[in-house]
Amino acid sequence: MEKGTDKGAQRSPKHAYGLYPFIMLTIPRSRYDKLYNMFFNVESVLMVIVRSAADMLAPDTALGAAYNSYARPSCAPNTRTDLLKEITTWITESSSIEDFKSVYWLHGATGTGKTTVAQSVALECAKRRILGASFFFSGSDNERNNAGKVVTTLAYQLCLQSKDQDYRTRCALDKQPDVPRQSMADQVQKLITDTLANVKNFRKIIILDSLDQCSEDDVLELVPLLFKAATSSPLRFFVTSKLTPPIVSLLQKHAAHVNAVDLLAYDAKNDIRLFYLANFLRIGEARGLKDRWFSEDDLARMVDLAGGIFLYAATAVGFIANSKSQDCQTQLRALLGTQQNQAGGAYGRLYTLYGHILTSIPKETYQGLTRRVIGTICLASYPLSLPTLDRILSIKPGESWRCLQDLRAIFQVPSSPNDKAGCVTPLHNSFIEYITAPSRSGRFAINVKAHHSYLLCKCLDPMIAGLRRNICDLPPSGDLNNYVKRMIAKKRAQNIDGGLEYACRSWHYHLANGGITKEVLERLRLFSQATLIYWVEAMSILVRVDDILISLQTVLSTPNLPNFLLERCKELEQAVGDETTRVGDWPLNIYKACSPTLVKVAKALPPTPPLPGDEPLPTVKGLFSSMPIPQPAVGGTEADVLSLSDTIQRCELLQPPQPPRAEQTPKSNLPDVPPFIDAPPFVGEGGEGSFTCAFCMEEVGNEVIEGIFRGEPLIICEYCLQGPLISAVGGFLSRISGCIALAANTSPDLTFAYPAMLIA
Repeated sequence: MEKGTDKGAQRSPKHAYGLYPFIMLTIPRSRYDKLYNMFFNVESVLMVIVRSAADMLAPDTALGAAYNSYARPSCAPNTRTDLLKEITTWITESSSIEDFKSVYWLHGATGTGKTTVAQSVALECAKRRILGASFFFSGSDNERNNAGKVVTTLAYQLCLQSKDQDYRTRCALDKQPDVPRQSMADQVQKLITDTLANVKNFRKIIILDSLDQCSEDDVLELVPLLFKAATSSPLRFFVTSKLTPPIVSLLQKHAAHVNAVDLLAYDAKNDIRLFYLANFLRIGEARGLKDRWFSEDDLARMVDLAGGIFLYAATAVGFIANSKSQDCQTQLRALLGTQQNQAGGAYGRLYTLYGHILTSIPKETYQGLTRRVIGTICLASYPLSLPTLDRILSIKPGESWRCLQDLRAIFQVPSSPNDKAGCVTPLHNSFIEYITAPSRSGRFAINVKAHHSYLLCKCLDPMIAGLRRNICDLPPSGDLNNYVKRMIAKKRAQNIDGGLEYACRSWHYHLANGGITKEVLERLRLFSQATLIYWVEAMSILVRVDDILISLQTVLSTPNLPNFLLERCKELEQAVGDETTRVGDWPLNIYKACSPTLVKVAKALPPTPPLPGDEPLPTVKGLFSSMPIPQPAVGGTEADVLSLSDTIQRCELLQPPQPPRAEQTPKSNLPDVPPFIDAPPFVGEGGEGSFTCAFCMEEVGNEVIEGIFRGEPLIICEYCLQGPLISAVGGFLSRISGCIALAANTSPDLTFAYPAMLIA
């Protein structure tokens, strides 16, 4: 408001209608600061008082886990009627009846329709207002393929269903705010079991779908805890999964509390026939076909090909409906005439269907962009929107959307290429299993390791080019109240697009799963030298502070990585691990948390654009924090606007009035810079004549440049000066004769003196 106020505008008409309830006053800056801090302290206190448990748990929830987070398919009308009726009976019956079991576990093979049943159950429970929470696991989403956020997500959704439950959970969090970071057993006990221990008339259904997509160790830890919660609370659990060995052992161990149902026990042939019939009629109607374009024999043969796998039927219908040709019969005949893989049974026929759909794409097209798009969708660490996918692959907007038009039978594709909310995902994880296994997909296969390396480069490139210190132009310090969070969110949207966000969140994932090529190694060197600390700041701005340590630990546990990256990550892990709360409190705190060794160069780089032109002997006035409004200097003007943190957000180029004579010195607001020749040499571990570069920490010879850091010598090798350092400064040092001084703060922490011969 302060920045946008026009002191000369007429306010009286607005005052008359009550549209501008402000009075223009000129007050001392000190008084303004006191008023500002007072109002923000009041707001902070009020927000603490009224903050709900759901708000407190929101940062630790998994996006996309709820039943209504994506457009998931439910059971088609008039299908699965017997099964759904049985599940509805279990939902509504009293828990006081004899032999009642509070866990309903539906298991079945891949593609039999477990998720569609779970979605139908969720919709029915939501309609009856008895849905407590839902968590749909997914092997292709790093937030939903493990149990790290399951308990907090379930507790968060339970709080949304009941104000009383929110209050009880809030009391638990007030006593121990760090519960979301405690062990899974403590989370279940304090967020679910204890909050519902003495509660009656709170019949809620918890739905866990595709539990087999969760890691085995997490399943073995999570399921017994949830079974215990089910027996000591009014909650009921509906679970779906495949029968993996860990799940079989759990079902056998807890048989007294679990109603285990095999989905294959319900004959699906008639349901699949009804599904085909309804969709074939819909396709004919959509294309204006008056006559029935398929025969009963065609219908029967398609039912046989499905082999009880609903996924085959849904994929086949999607392929026929998405055909560019108006001749549906041709597409149907092509499917019926395809040579089937009988060795693999129903799943072999499903893989054959995938291959037939991919064959419809011209070979040249598939080998080019289409393969990269498919590989990126299948190997991404979390589902991507189309604009983000385009940014990651560095292609024109809408290119990925056009590549996927013939693949709508396999992928869920948003209707618009500009849709930032919808994500493009495989309709089923079986396609990922198919496309990543050369024995199944043949020439269509994705080289998993090579594509992870490719995506790693696509993550490192935008981070090296786009990340910088104080990327959102924030004050040096502050409090994360609601107003500031909204301000940061707005700045985040302006400065960190979807592609850069994905790069920050996922580079470690692709590093752990890819190979180290020459291209990857060169990018890792640049990233570790000039960008790694900026990445921590960006993750804090993205409200991903907990993921920083996870990412660093993933890197440190990955074998065969270069030492220069491991050393940087170890130091950063120690700094962030000791100062996690501070980094979470304010993004720029990372520069205070880290040691000078890691940030001595990055700390001195003000977030300003490059200087224009070849001006001789310019002096740059950078960011000065916590100081009064400066008086006009030679060639400069008084700053007319200050941010709320007293930070000068712009830099002025102060030109000397005339080239000084030998006996004169141009006026400058900068502190005195020790002459370059007076900087004492710094001897490295290698003895006399060897030096340690402060930027890359490598032993170097005499090709160094010396400076002063807090009164101590600072050495930078020629490679860092010409490469990462110049890139990081962004052209600040180009074509300068004489020397240039950079000051980071009022009391300079870092001062450089550059000889003209090295910069020219």
